[in-house]
Amino acid sequence: MRLFTLLLGSATVLALPATAEESFPAKLAGHAALPALTLVAPPADAPRDALLAGKFTTPSRNSTPMSLEGDVGPNYGGHKTGLSCPSSASPYRACRALP
Repeated sequence: MRLFTLLLGSATVLALPATAEESFPAKLAGHAALPALTLVAPPADAPRDALLAGKFTTPSRNSTPMSLEGDVGPNYGGHKTGLSCPSSASPYRACRALP
């Protein structure tokens, strides 16, 4: 019983910071409109294994660039996308916080 009380008290103390309501005001600086197919070349100092994007889109590793034509899958009609992988460029991810 004493151990249970000690554990319950510890959990309550540890949970207190999580219940505090703090406000972090932020101001949106702007938006960027990018085409859906925005690709970026890997950095010059990237490891060799990181030079191809999409190597693991099949059950076995595929290291031959542009050898697998993209398909939307059976749930969406099974038509080709016109894009191939693995690609020597990676999709651009615009998730960056500015200082």
